[in-house]
Amino acid sequence: MKKEIVEKEETALAVLDIKIFDPLKARITELVENVKNTVTSTTAESSYELLKENKKILAKERIDFVKMLKAERAGALKYQNDIISIEKDLLAIVEPLESELKEKLKAIDDEEERKSRLVTLPERKEKLAAVGAVVEDDAILMMDGIQFSELLNEKTALYLEEEKRKLQEAQDRIEQEKREEEEKKLRDEEIERARAEAVEAEKVRQEEEKIKEEAERKLAAEREKEDFERKLREQKEQMEKERRDEEQRRIEIIKEDERKKIEEERKKAEEEERIKKEKEEENLKMLRDEKFKEFLVKCEYTNGEEFKIERNGNTVICYKKVGEITL
Repeated sequence: MKKEIVEKEETALAVLDIKIFDPLKARITELVENVKNTVTSTTAESSYELLKENKKILAKERIDFVKMLKAERAGALKYQNDIISIEKDLLAIVEPLESELKEKLKAIDDEEERKSRLVTLPERKEKLAAVGAVVEDDAILMMDGIQFSELLNEKTALYLEEEKRKLQEAQDRIEQEKREEEEKKLRDEEIERARAEAVEAEKVRQEEEKIKEEAERKLAAEREKEDFERKLREQKEQMEKERRDEEQRRIEIIKEDERKKIEEERKKAEEEERIKKEKEEENLKMLRDEKFKEFLVKCEYTNGEEFKIERNGNTVICYKKVGEITL
């Protein structure tokens, strides 16, 4: 057909008449009808290969006449426009059936792909379930590997975002509970501190009261002691005064006794002196008496230091000191 198209092209360029393409249009139309009839009568067992082969034939014819017509189009603008019109007409004839064949092939391919994807369906559903996604089986089977990966990535991103949100909510809840617990702990500590301060204040008050009572007791004891000591001191002073008075009285008595004694001793001394003088006078008188002199001679009386003369009435006794020793 390529040779025919070239020959037609040379002829067309020579006459610049689009009618020369009528046979081409008729042939293409006939080809399309033949392919259409062939496709319609195709059985299920051989439909795929036959459809694929006829699609190739139509595609080859389309490519050939489009290439030829583009070459024809370059001759002149008007001629080119006419060629474009013919191209459009031919495309309008070929493309609907080609598109139909393409869709049928795609449907068959999709069905085959769907069947092959049935093997991967459990795995795909498991992967989707792992990220919390639920998708209809038909929808999963319609996806190729790239489409499923995109869907899985999208669902995974949503799942991770949701998990992140849940985790954040859990963390926020934990933080809130922690803050509430801390606040409660602080309140409890404040209450406990206030209670402890109240207890301590009461203890301090009781201690102060005890100290005050002890101070008052000590003060009372001090006062009582001072009163006792004062009374004792007054009593001692009174006793001392009485003692001094008694001592003074005793001294006075002693002095009086001493005075009396001294007076008595003086009187006694005077009396003794008087008696002594009398005795001395008597002694002198005796000494002057011859008889007494003879008595003294007889007693070998020499002086008054070794001898002692006593007179008792009319009797005169002469004593002599015969010895003396210091022990």
